[in-house]
Amino acid sequence: MSRTCLSFHVCGALAWVAVCLAALSAFAAAGDLMDHAAAFRSDALVWRFDKPVPPSAARGSDDRPGQSRGWVFDPNVRVHPEESGQHIWPDIAVAEDGTIGVAWMDDHAAGGYHIFYTYSNDAGATWSAPERIDDRTAGSYSKFVSIAFTPMGKAVAVWEDDRSGQYDLHFSKREALLGFPPWSANQRINTAGSPPTGSDFMNGSLTVLDDLRYFVAWTDWREGTFNQVYMRGTWDGGVSWGQEQRVSDGLGYEPVAGDPCLIVDPNSGGPGDEILYCATNDWRGCSIAVEYAQPYIFGEPVG
Repeated sequence: MSRTCLSFHVCGALAWVAVCLAALSAFAAAGDLMDHAAAFRSDALVWRFDKPVPPSAARGSDDRPGQSRGWVFDPNVRVHPEESGQHIWPDIAVAEDGTIGVAWMDDHAAGGYHIFYTYSNDAGATWSAPERIDDRTAGSYSKFVSIAFTPMGKAVAVWEDDRSGQYDLHFSKREALLGFPPWSANQRINTAGSPPTGSDFMNGSLTVLDDLRYFVAWTDWREGTFNQVYMRGTWDGGVSWGQEQRVSDGLGYEPVAGDPCLIVDPNSGGPGDEILYCATNDWRGCSIAVEYAQPYIFGEPVG
């Protein structure tokens, strides 16, 4: 599951961009994004909410979200021990059996920011001891994790880190039954296209179809200054990965694309018949919009 993907009209998008640009200017004035975050103590929190009445009963005949009534959020619950450091940029997923998984980046341990994971089997009332996902020993930043569950309940994750001296996208899955550590050895997903600076982000997006088929999209710079969106898939649970393919069409004013949100059609067929959709940011006619790629049916995996 990736960070929330939103559809909006162009006018709304322009307003959103203005707000984002103002926020980015504030961050720039304060220096590096991570340094800004480090100025505060932060925790990864989770809110659980329940719907005590059916939507139709809550809204009557008016189906506008603003008219919805009855959602009740529990008090905030910290999902990790109270400790020093910054616990930021979380992602959350729910398995078919109701297990809730949360992953985030934090710097409470040596080595800078790492990726951690915890889970709850009681609707968020209690949480397991955090587990470190990344096995990075060099570099200082593992950041921006995206997590999902397979139908059988295995947690899988992608994130970017600088272990090689540049930022690349990495993958791991939770194999708790195989012993400790419960997370598999990390695998690099992209073979090229690393960000040119530490202030450019790949923003990996992960989607899972079944226990063997996972797909990842990210912002990529292999073609130069104008970044594009690339993706890659696995058909054997992450043991091997198919060829990298560009998602964005490279058209428009200063053709760039980034910040993808990738989903796989749950009604896709067998291997070779998957249908993926990807929404990205890009510039068209000096305005930014969310672009929806046409359904792309991938052939047999390569590599």
